[in-house]
Amino acid sequence: MEQARFPHIRLFQVPRLTGQGLREDVDAAWQVCTPEKVSMFSGVAYFFGRELHRIRQVPIGLIDASLGGTRAEAWTRRETLVFMPHYADMVDGYEAGLSTIDQDTKAYEEALAAWESEHCSDDADDIHPTNKQDVGKRLSLIARHFVHDEDGLAYSGPVAESVRAVDSACQIDFLHAESGLVFQGDTLLGFEVAGEDGTFFPAMAAIEESAVRVSSDRVTIPRIVRYAWAANPECNLYNAARLPEGPFQMKVWEA
Repeated sequence: MEQARFPHIRLFQVPRLTGQGLREDVDAAWQVCTPEKVSMFSGVAYFFGRELHRIRQVPIGLIDASLGGTRAEAWTRRETLVFMPHYADMVDGYEAGLSTIDQDTKAYEEALAAWESEHCSDDADDIHPTNKQDVGKRLSLIARHFVHDEDGLAYSGPVAESVRAVDSACQIDFLHAESGLVFQGDTLLGFEVAGEDGTFFPAMAAIEESAVRVSSDRVTIPRIVRYAWAANPECNLYNAARLPEGPFQMKVWEA
Protein backbone atom coordinates (compact mmCIF):
# COMPACT_ATOMS: atom_id res chain seq x y z
CA MET A 1 0.00 0.00 0.00
CA GLU A 2 3.01 2.33 0.40
CA GLN A 3 3.12 2.63 -3.42
CA ALA A 4 -0.57 3.54 -3.70
CA ARG A 5 -0.06 7.00 -5.13
CA PHE A 6 -2.22 7.38 -8.22
CA PRO A 7 -3.43 10.92 -9.04
CA HIS A 8 -5.76 9.52 -11.72
CA ILE A 9 -7.51 7.13 -9.32
CA ARG A 10 -10.11 8.79 -7.10
CA LEU A 11 -11.81 7.27 -4.07
CA PHE A 12 -15.25 7.99 -2.66
CA GLN A 13 -15.93 6.52 0.78
CA VAL A 14 -19.64 6.54 1.64
CA PRO A 15 -20.00 7.20 5.38
CA ARG A 16 -21.82 4.70 7.58
CA LEU A 17 -25.38 5.93 7.82
CA THR A 18 -28.67 4.35 8.79
CA GLY A 19 -32.23 5.21 7.85
CA GLN A 20 -35.32 4.04 6.04
CA GLY A 21 -35.33 6.45 3.09
CA LEU A 22 -33.13 7.13 0.12
CA ARG A 23 -30.44 9.82 0.35
CA GLU A 24 -29.62 12.14 -2.52
CA ASP A 25 -26.37 13.32 -0.94
CA VAL A 26 -23.89 12.38 1.80
CA ASP A 27 -21.22 14.26 3.69
CA ALA A 28 -18.24 12.96 1.71
CA ALA A 29 -16.04 13.94 -1.22
CA TRP A 30 -13.80 12.39 -3.85
CA GLN A 31 -10.22 11.91 -2.66
CA VAL A 32 -7.01 11.37 -4.61
CA CYS A 33 -5.64 7.86 -4.14
CA THR A 34 -2.84 7.90 -1.56
CA PRO A 35 -1.54 5.30 0.91
CA GLU A 36 -3.33 7.08 3.72
CA LYS A 37 -6.71 7.08 1.95
CA VAL A 38 -6.37 3.52 0.66
CA SER A 39 -5.72 2.18 4.17
CA MET A 40 -9.34 2.99 5.06
CA PHE A 41 -10.78 1.86 1.71
CA SER A 42 -11.87 -1.50 0.32
CA GLY A 43 -8.72 -3.45 -0.55
CA VAL A 44 -10.48 -5.47 -3.26
CA ALA A 45 -11.90 -2.32 -4.85
CA TYR A 46 -8.49 -0.64 -4.83
CA PHE A 47 -6.71 -3.53 -6.53
CA PHE A 48 -9.58 -3.83 -9.02
CA GLY A 49 -9.29 -0.16 -9.94
CA ARG A 50 -5.50 -0.16 -9.99
CA GLU A 51 -5.44 -3.04 -12.47
CA LEU A 52 -7.98 -1.36 -14.76
CA HIS A 53 -5.99 1.87 -14.59
CA ARG A 54 -2.78 0.03 -15.46
CA ILE A 55 -4.29 -1.83 -18.41
CA ARG A 56 -6.71 0.75 -19.81
CA GLN A 57 -4.65 3.87 -19.02
CA VAL A 58 -7.75 5.88 -18.12
CA PRO A 59 -8.83 7.70 -14.95
CA ILE A 60 -10.68 5.48 -12.49
CA GLY A 61 -13.26 6.42 -9.86
CA LEU A 62 -14.06 3.93 -7.09
CA ILE A 63 -17.02 4.11 -4.69
CA ASP A 64 -16.96 2.13 -1.44
CA ALA A 65 -20.47 1.79 0.01
CA SER A 66 -20.01 -1.26 2.21
CA LEU A 67 -20.54 -2.37 5.77
CA GLY A 68 -19.11 -5.71 6.81
CA GLY A 69 -21.44 -8.29 8.33
CA THR A 70 -24.64 -6.77 6.93
CA ARG A 71 -27.26 -8.86 5.15
CA ALA A 72 -28.51 -8.19 1.64
CA GLU A 73 -31.94 -7.39 3.08
CA ALA A 74 -30.48 -4.37 4.88
CA TRP A 75 -29.62 -2.88 1.48
CA THR A 76 -33.06 -3.58 -0.02
CA ARG A 77 -35.90 -1.06 -0.13
CA ARG A 78 -38.60 -1.55 2.46
CA GLU A 79 -41.23 -1.37 -0.29
CA THR A 80 -39.64 -4.43 -1.90
CA LEU A 81 -39.32 -6.47 1.30
CA VAL A 82 -42.86 -5.94 2.57
CA PHE A 83 -44.26 -7.63 -0.54
CA MET A 84 -42.56 -10.86 0.58
CA PRO A 85 -44.51 -12.30 3.56
CA HIS A 86 -41.56 -14.18 5.05
CA TYR A 87 -39.74 -10.86 5.51
CA ALA A 88 -42.51 -9.12 7.47
CA ASP A 89 -41.09 -9.92 10.91
CA MET A 90 -37.60 -8.97 9.79
CA VAL A 91 -38.78 -5.56 8.58
CA ASP A 92 -40.59 -4.90 11.87
CA GLY A 93 -37.54 -5.93 13.88
CA TYR A 94 -35.23 -3.83 11.75
CA GLU A 95 -37.33 -0.72 12.17
CA ALA A 96 -37.58 -1.27 15.92
CA GLY A 97 -33.81 -1.60 16.16
CA LEU A 98 -32.94 1.62 14.33
CA SER A 99 -33.09 3.65 17.55
CA THR A 100 -30.12 1.75 19.02
CA ILE A 101 -28.22 0.86 15.84
CA ASP A 102 -25.21 3.10 16.56
CA GLN A 103 -24.66 1.68 20.04
CA ASP A 104 -25.26 -1.87 18.81
CA THR A 105 -22.80 -1.45 15.94
CA LYS A 106 -20.10 -0.10 18.23
CA ALA A 107 -20.58 -2.96 20.70
CA TYR A 108 -20.46 -5.51 17.88
CA GLU A 109 -17.25 -4.08 16.39
CA GLU A 110 -15.55 -4.05 19.80
CA ALA A 111 -16.57 -7.65 20.48
CA LEU A 112 -15.46 -8.75 16.98
CA ALA A 113 -12.06 -7.09 17.37
CA ALA A 114 -11.54 -8.86 20.70
CA TRP A 115 -12.56 -12.23 19.22
CA GLU A 116 -10.30 -11.83 16.18
CA SER A 117 -7.37 -10.85 18.39
CA GLU A 118 -7.81 -14.03 20.41
CA HIS A 119 -8.72 -16.55 17.72
CA CYS A 120 -7.55 -15.47 14.27
CA SER A 121 -3.99 -16.47 13.41
CA ASP A 122 -4.05 -16.96 9.63
CA ASP A 123 -6.29 -16.82 6.58
CA ALA A 124 -7.90 -20.15 7.47
CA ASP A 125 -9.44 -18.54 10.56
CA ASP A 126 -10.14 -15.11 9.08
CA ILE A 127 -13.37 -14.19 7.30
CA HIS A 128 -11.37 -11.39 5.66
CA PRO A 129 -8.47 -13.15 3.85
CA THR A 130 -5.39 -11.01 3.34
CA ASN A 131 -4.87 -11.79 -0.36
CA LYS A 132 -7.18 -9.16 -1.81
CA GLN A 133 -4.88 -8.44 -4.75
CA ASP A 134 -5.77 -11.61 -6.67
CA VAL A 135 -9.47 -11.04 -6.04
CA GLY A 136 -9.29 -7.50 -7.40
CA LYS A 137 -7.32 -8.60 -10.44
CA ARG A 138 -9.81 -11.36 -11.28
CA LEU A 139 -12.70 -8.91 -10.99
CA SER A 140 -10.88 -6.56 -13.37
CA LEU A 141 -10.72 -9.35 -15.95
CA ILE A 142 -14.51 -9.68 -15.80
CA ALA A 143 -14.93 -5.91 -16.27
CA ARG A 144 -12.50 -5.88 -19.18
CA HIS A 145 -14.43 -8.65 -20.91
CA PHE A 146 -18.04 -7.58 -20.30
CA VAL A 147 -17.72 -3.79 -19.99
CA HIS A 148 -14.74 -2.94 -22.19
CA ASP A 149 -15.37 -5.70 -24.78
CA GLU A 150 -11.84 -7.09 -24.79
CA ASP A 151 -12.12 -10.12 -27.03
CA GLY A 152 -10.02 -13.24 -26.49
CA LEU A 153 -9.41 -12.44 -22.82
CA ALA A 154 -9.53 -15.30 -20.31
CA TYR A 155 -11.78 -13.84 -17.64
CA SER A 156 -13.15 -16.90 -15.84
CA GLY A 157 -11.82 -19.98 -14.17
CA PRO A 158 -13.17 -23.37 -15.23
CA VAL A 159 -16.89 -23.84 -14.63
CA ALA A 160 -18.40 -27.32 -14.24
CA GLU A 161 -20.95 -27.78 -17.03
CA SER A 162 -22.08 -31.39 -16.64
CA VAL A 163 -21.26 -34.66 -14.86
CA ARG A 164 -21.86 -38.08 -16.41
CA ALA A 165 -21.27 -41.61 -15.21
CA VAL A 166 -18.42 -43.56 -16.82
CA ASP A 167 -18.32 -47.11 -15.44
CA SER A 168 -17.76 -46.74 -11.67
CA ALA A 169 -16.37 -43.23 -12.08
CA CYS A 170 -17.82 -39.95 -13.30
CA GLN A 171 -16.54 -37.39 -15.77
CA ILE A 172 -16.93 -33.66 -15.22
CA ASP A 173 -16.85 -31.44 -18.30
CA PHE A 174 -15.86 -27.81 -17.89
CA LEU A 175 -16.45 -24.52 -19.65
CA HIS A 176 -13.58 -22.01 -19.91
CA ALA A 177 -11.12 -24.88 -20.24
CA GLU A 178 -10.54 -24.92 -23.99
CA SER A 179 -6.77 -24.83 -23.47
CA GLY A 180 -6.89 -27.54 -20.83
CA LEU A 181 -6.85 -27.83 -17.06
CA VAL A 182 -3.95 -27.82 -14.60
CA PHE A 183 -3.41 -28.19 -10.87
CA GLN A 184 -0.80 -26.98 -8.44
CA GLY A 185 1.07 -29.45 -6.27
CA ASP A 186 1.50 -33.21 -6.51
CA THR A 187 -2.14 -34.29 -6.40
CA LEU A 188 -5.44 -32.90 -7.64
CA LEU A 189 -7.42 -32.12 -4.47
CA GLY A 190 -10.89 -31.08 -3.39
CA PHE A 191 -13.19 -33.65 -5.03
CA GLU A 192 -15.73 -35.83 -3.20
CA VAL A 193 -18.36 -38.29 -4.44
CA ALA A 194 -21.49 -39.82 -2.91
CA GLY A 195 -23.64 -42.80 -3.81
CA GLU A 196 -27.35 -43.42 -3.30
CA ASP A 197 -27.17 -42.82 0.47
CA GLY A 198 -25.72 -39.31 0.06
CA THR A 199 -22.60 -40.00 2.15
CA PHE A 200 -19.58 -38.24 0.67
CA PHE A 201 -16.07 -39.70 0.45
CA PRO A 202 -12.80 -38.15 -0.76
CA ALA A 203 -12.25 -38.96 -4.41
CA MET A 204 -9.28 -39.57 -6.67
CA ALA A 205 -9.27 -37.14 -9.59
CA ALA A 206 -7.38 -37.02 -12.87
CA ILE A 207 -7.38 -34.39 -15.61
CA GLU A 208 -8.30 -35.48 -19.13
CA GLU A 209 -7.85 -32.43 -21.37
CA SER A 210 -10.82 -30.15 -20.50
CA ALA A 211 -12.47 -32.69 -18.18
CA VAL A 212 -11.79 -34.35 -14.84
CA ARG A 213 -12.50 -38.01 -14.09
CA VAL A 214 -13.40 -38.68 -10.45
CA SER A 215 -13.79 -41.95 -8.54
CA SER A 216 -13.67 -43.48 -5.07
CA ASP A 217 -13.10 -47.07 -3.96
CA ARG A 218 -15.92 -46.55 -1.45
CA VAL A 219 -18.54 -45.50 -4.01
CA THR A 220 -19.37 -48.02 -6.73
CA ILE A 221 -22.16 -45.98 -8.35
CA PRO A 222 -21.56 -42.23 -7.96
CA ARG A 223 -24.69 -40.10 -7.80
CA ILE A 224 -23.35 -36.72 -6.63
CA VAL A 225 -19.96 -35.08 -7.05
CA ARG A 226 -18.75 -31.92 -5.38
CA TYR A 227 -15.62 -29.81 -5.29
CA ALA A 228 -14.17 -27.43 -2.68
CA TRP A 229 -17.30 -27.97 -0.59
CA ALA A 230 -16.02 -26.71 2.78
CA ALA A 231 -15.47 -23.52 4.74
CA ASN A 232 -11.74 -23.52 4.00
CA PRO A 233 -11.19 -26.29 1.44
CA GLU A 234 -8.00 -27.75 0.05
CA CYS A 235 -8.45 -27.35 -3.70
CA ASN A 236 -6.11 -26.68 -6.59
CA LEU A 237 -7.84 -26.91 -9.98
CA TYR A 238 -7.17 -24.13 -12.53
CA ASN A 239 -7.48 -23.56 -16.24
CA ALA A 240 -4.52 -22.74 -18.48
CA ALA A 241 -4.87 -19.03 -17.60
CA ARG A 242 -4.26 -19.97 -13.93
CA LEU A 243 -7.75 -18.92 -12.92
CA PRO A 244 -9.31 -21.18 -10.26
CA GLU A 245 -12.44 -23.30 -10.25
CA GLY A 246 -14.99 -22.39 -7.60
CA PRO A 247 -17.03 -24.70 -5.35
CA PHE A 248 -19.80 -26.75 -6.93
CA GLN A 249 -22.06 -29.72 -6.26
CA MET A 250 -23.79 -31.56 -9.12
CA LYS A 251 -25.81 -34.70 -9.73
CA VAL A 252 -24.39 -37.39 -11.97
CA TRP A 253 -26.45 -38.35 -15.01
CA GLU A 254 -26.27 -41.68 -16.77
CA ALA A 255 -24.41 -41.74 -20.09
